[in-house]
Amino acid sequence: MASTIDLDATPPFLPEADVEDLIAILAREGDLLERLLHKVTVTTLLLASGEQRFLATASDEVDEIADAVASLEIAREVAADTVAERLGIARAELTLRRIIAAAPAAYRPALEHQHERLSALSAELEARLKAARELSGTGLGDIQAKLERMATGSRDILYGAGGQMQPPPPTRFDERA
Repeated sequence: MASTIDLDATPPFLPEADVEDLIAILAREGDLLERLLHKVTVTTLLLASGEQRFLATASDEVDEIADAVASLEIAREVAADTVAERLGIARAELTLRRIIAAAPAAYRPALEHQHERLSALSAELEARLKAARELSGTGLGDIQAKLERMATGSRDILYGAGGQMQPPPPTRFDERA
């Protein structure tokens, strides 16, 4: 009797919990980016309306969520590093796209969904931050500084310059893929 090998089965060196943890962290990061986008949008609307009374509160809320995203980044890095190591992906080549390509077929749709969601949210957030920065040029120095830090630092804090954080380099969303 010939035995069959399921090539798409989770290999024994990649515990299901590892990839499921990564997916859960990516989902949580997406949720936080949604909240951050909401708060940046609120800040932008306050700036557009000229309502300065609530700008400090809105700015503090943006900072609070941005800090939570940055903290979650550490968990994402650990989870991605664990999965990548078990899949044989070198740290220098570590991207979420690479993990998706090497992951067992059963996990690819969930990973691809999170990749698409995070990429879309990042692009939308970048555009919203640009609009907020332009509106804040009306002499609101503190808000301008915070929005500038978010806009110039969001990729550095969340994904690193050019998609990587040093040290250690993060899993990139790999916008080129």
